[in-house]
Amino acid sequence: MVPVAIEGCTQGAEGGGARGGSISLALLIDFIVQRTYDELTVLAELLPRKTDMERKIEIYKFSARTRQLFVRLLALVKWASSATKVDRSAHIMAFLDKQALLFVETADVLARVARETLVHARLPTFHMAAAVEVLTLGTYSRLPAVVRERLVPPPPLTASERRTTLRSLAHVVENGRATFTVGQEYSVSLTVMEGKPLVHSSQLAWLRGVAQARLAAAGLSGALTALRYFCRSLSLELLYTQTLRLCRDRLSRHLQ
Repeated sequence: MVPVAIEGCTQGAEGGGARGGSISLALLIDFIVQRTYDELTVLAELLPRKTDMERKIEIYKFSARTRQLFVRLLALVKWASSATKVDRSAHIMAFLDKQALLFVETADVLARVARETLVHARLPTFHMAAAVEVLTLGTYSRLPAVVRERLVPPPPLTASERRTTLRSLAHVVENGRATFTVGQEYSVSLTVMEGKPLVHSSQLAWLRGVAQARLAAAGLSGALTALRYFCRSLSLELLYTQTLRLCRDRLSRHLQ
């Protein structure tokens, strides 16, 4: 016979909790047979030492006790055919008990929150101006423009706007180069060389290297500052050279 778990007989390893555990029917039968055999062995050893009346009494007690035990075992065997339904019902009752416990705990937590946490809770003041505007006009004019920009795509440019934009870019960027000019000082042309630094030994001189280094370190302002300082230094150097030559040539007789 396939072992059948009997619910509520003892606290076994498979179950537990308030409703008791379960034990295998085969294990229960083995326990009962082993107990009966042990009692019968002990009775066979003790009966020869007793009188005839005591023997009859002990045999009767053993028979009645064993008969009652096996009658209960027979009832369990007959009942084991419907043990699956009982086990399913026990699981349903356990689930319902757990749900009831969760409901009780939830109610307790909500009551504690209402009594302790939400005592000083207050609702914010309602935005009446927005509500009146929405109810009367069906829209809200104070809504930030960034919301519309994120949700509603902007209208595409027309053909004339595209031509105007390209024509304007042609004056700023020509042939992929942006030219910056400072009157009576310098004119610098910048471009992008495929993401690589603008250092080529056959094209760059020392000034271009300095401008590129400042451009990479401090951006456009750093490059312009370096070029401005260079132009001023060059102008001062040129003025010094011209003054020195005048002092040596034309003004040598007038200067001591």
